[in-house]
Amino acid sequence: MAFQTEPKMKDTDTNAILKASYIYNFAKMIDWPEAEKSGNFIIGVYGNSNVYKELIKKYASKNIGNQQIEVKKLSDTPSVGKIHLLYITKEKKGDIPVILKSIKKKPVLVVTENSGSLDEGSIINFIIVDANLNFELNVEQADKHDLIVGSRLKDLAYKK
Repeated sequence: MAFQTEPKMKDTDTNAILKASYIYNFAKMIDWPEAEKSGNFIIGVYGNSNVYKELIKKYASKNIGNQQIEVKKLSDTPSVGKIHLLYITKEKKGDIPVILKSIKKKPVLVVTENSGSLDEGSIINFIIVDANLNFELNVEQADKHDLIVGSRLKDLAYKK
């Protein structure tokens, strides 16, 4: 007697899919200064991550407000020019202090995935709570960057 098995489903990076979705929704729930609301809405990904591929695949054709999303892969320590949201991967944790110093007070939403990153100046940090992806939020840091955090995002953030 032979057993018939289901064909293997294509491996997917569920974590990357979720993080890309979160990043897109973070962008929708933050208000940038008027001077930043023209041209493309630029999301930079610093470090190797499938999140970059997911952002390109699912969100590069969408808008934030009236701005077309443009996703950039950053390979060197980003000298942040015109960028709205910067996602820093876990592997680039050591560069966070230098990056944050270079964007001090600029309206850039910094999203990380490293324990302790909020204390270093990140605005949003991905965390795992009870085996589920969640995020922490530092509203004071957002204020320093001239970003207004929507009440819905505040409500969704993990609170210790």
